[in-house]
Amino acid sequence: MGIYILGMQVINYRDREYKEKFSKNSFRELISEEIGKVMYETDEYKIFKIKVDDIKNASDKSYIKYEIIDTSLRDNAIVEGIVIKGKTLYLLYNDPLDNEKGDKNLYVFSIDSDTGLSKEIYKKKVFFSEQSEPEIFCTDEYIFIYEYSNDYEKTCITRINRDGSSPVLVIDENGEIVMKPL
Repeated sequence: MGIYILGMQVINYRDREYKEKFSKNSFRELISEEIGKVMYETDEYKIFKIKVDDIKNASDKSYIKYEIIDTSLRDNAIVEGIVIKGKTLYLLYNDPLDNEKGDKNLYVFSIDSDTGLSKEIYKKKVFFSEQSEPEIFCTDEYIFIYEYSNDYEKTCITRINRDGSSPVLVIDENGEIVMKPL
């Protein structure tokens, strides 16, 4: 049994020859232009798994071992939710920006917690151009995606099988139960 944490790691890369790329005057401050030549910083979003026994056996302020479950989370997307069913994690991603057509998409990924392998199982356009944070819920058979208008006055619910197949619009933007295949 484990606890899963969505976390961010900041990774700094420094060029091996960084000392040679600066002028020899070591008493001055580095300017940002020089730093940009030798340093690169990126944010990496990962899912970590920590064993419950490791937490129980850890002394105060000690290092806890963890395992990185997924190393290939989508770039340029925001994780909106995680649900766990058995040994599978389901992640809901939201595009932060409109694509060239002006659309935003939602994505559902599944991650096998034993192997760490992930795959996109479902992609859909968002219902509301200005929407609040969507949510994901999972049962033994289905995954439900809840989308809300920016003011939370409207809700849409989409249902898919746990493998991403057979999408059905359960409730439309008018609050009507429609059970319409997408």
